[in-house]
Amino acid sequence: PLVVNPGFDQRALHRILTNRLARTRALRSLAALCRASRFDGIQFDFENIHIRDKGAFTAFARQAVDSVHHAGCQLSAALVPRFGENPGTNSYDRWIYDNWRGAYDYKALADTLDFISYMTYAQHTGASPPGPVAGYPWMVECLRYLLSLGVAPTKISLGLAAYSDWWYPTYDKRNGARLRGGDISYMRGREILESAGVVPVWDSVQKAPHAEWEDHGVFRHAWLEDARAFMAKLELVNQYHLRGYSVWVLGTEDDAVWGLLEGHH
Repeated sequence: PLVVNPGFDQRALHRILTNRLARTRALRSLAALCRASRFDGIQFDFENIHIRDKGAFTAFARQAVDSVHHAGCQLSAALVPRFGENPGTNSYDRWIYDNWRGAYDYKALADTLDFISYMTYAQHTGASPPGPVAGYPWMVECLRYLLSLGVAPTKISLGLAAYSDWWYPTYDKRNGARLRGGDISYMRGREILESAGVVPVWDSVQKAPHAEWEDHGVFRHAWLEDARAFMAKLELVNQYHLRGYSVWVLGTEDDAVWGLLEGHH
């Protein structure tokens, strides 16, 4: 199972990572969870960690491994990817680096944990301009950076997106008019496009289908992760001799993926 900081609450996680009593209670709870439920393993999905807590998170992971292993469980972590250490100069780039991407010491965590799930998706989100959920060049750049740090390929489970995204204009009295985006299932994405009479176009660089269309004079955008996109990105696992892959999230995928996976090696 996943162990998550609920709502990706940064302040609550900061307290657990930096307060000795809270940290001790958390470690004991993790061990008790493993013993009581007899899990094979648990995975941390701690996100929205401020970069100032980078060392504290690594230290916590090291303590947690000892605690969880003694309870008979494996311990892994889902980590937000990045492709370097330059936070950029744009306010959005600096915000996402300082709060979402920069807090992971990938080499230390991979050496400590049984494996890491490298979440190479959410390249674009509802909080960003429209773009691919997991563009192929971006995925490759993030993966190559991880490997350049000396992280063993056998410790890397590549994160693959099963979900899609779309962006549309909206208005409410509190926030005014704005562009809004959100995660949707592949099936829901197809329903939206079919309702608009739009056929998605395959992007051979990003390796994903996308569409933009006009409705009442304003454009909508969608980037889908269909079976073709999934399988194209899955090939990175073989190409770089990785441990395997982790999917977010089951139930949102293109159903055609399952048939293609049956013949995949």
